[in-house]
Amino acid sequence: MEAPRPLFDLTKLSHWLGISDNGLLLYAREKIIPDGDHGGNGLGISDCGKLFQSRILTGFGFTIKEATGMMRQCDFESQHQTLDEMECAMQDELVSLAERLRCLHQWQGLLREFHADPEACCIVPAPDLYFLPIHDQDLHASDAQDHCAQWLSQAPYIIPTIMAQPGGNQAWYGASANLRDIRRLALPTDHAISLAQRSELYLRGFLRYPSESFITPQLCTRLLEAARNKGYQVTGPLFSRHLLCEQVDDIWQYCAEVYLPVSRQA
Repeated sequence: MEAPRPLFDLTKLSHWLGISDNGLLLYAREKIIPDGDHGGNGLGISDCGKLFQSRILTGFGFTIKEATGMMRQCDFESQHQTLDEMECAMQDELVSLAERLRCLHQWQGLLREFHADPEACCIVPAPDLYFLPIHDQDLHASDAQDHCAQWLSQAPYIIPTIMAQPGGNQAWYGASANLRDIRRLALPTDHAISLAQRSELYLRGFLRYPSESFITPQLCTRLLEAARNKGYQVTGPLFSRHLLCEQVDDIWQYCAEVYLPVSRQA
C-alpha cells in the first residue's frame, strides 16, 4: 500500500515563507504547485520544496514572475545560465552603487567645506571639469541637442552649472562633470568647455545667491578682491556649480561652488 503523502498546511507554510496569497495563486497558475483547494488538502513535500526554491530565487532579487519562469525552464543548464545572468546584473549593480557612493562622498565633502567657511577661497590648479552649455545660441545643431540629453541623463554625476561674466547680465546655463566620469560614462564633449583650456589657475570659493537673479557685481566683489589680494587678476567667466537650493525668508537661494580663471598680475 502506498505511503500517505505528507501534507503541509498552506496558511502556515505561506506565513513561514513570506509568500502572499496572490503569489501562491501565481505558482498554481504556472503549475509550480497544484491548483485547487490548498487550504483543505495541503501541499506535498515536493510542492513545499518548490516553494522554498522560489523563496531562494526571490531572495536573490528575482520577482515572483521571474522565479516561476525560471523554474518552468526545468533543465539544469537553463536555470544555471539564468543564475549566471543574475550574477552579472548584481556585479553591475555593485559597481554602480560604488560609483554613486563615491559621488555622494564628494558632494558631502563640498557641503562640509561650505558649511565650515562659506567665505573661504584659494588659488587652485585648473579642475578637471567640463561645462556643457544647455541654453546657448551655438547649440541649434541636432547633435548638440542630443549631447545635452546624454549629459543630463547622467545624474548624479553631472552638476547644474552657470557660466557668467562676473557682474554681467548674461549667463549660460548647463551642466558640469569631472573627466573621470566623462570617460567612464563615455559622455560626448564636442560642445563642452574644458576649464583647463580656459586657464591653468582658478580662484575657488563659494557663493550664496537668489536663484531668480543673475550673479551680481556685489556678489562677486569678495571673490575679485580675494584674487587681487593674492596677486592675481581674473581672466574669464565665472563657473558656478550648484550644491544645494535652500529657502531663506521665502526666497530660494543657490549654495554654489565657484571657479574664476585667474593669472598672475603683471
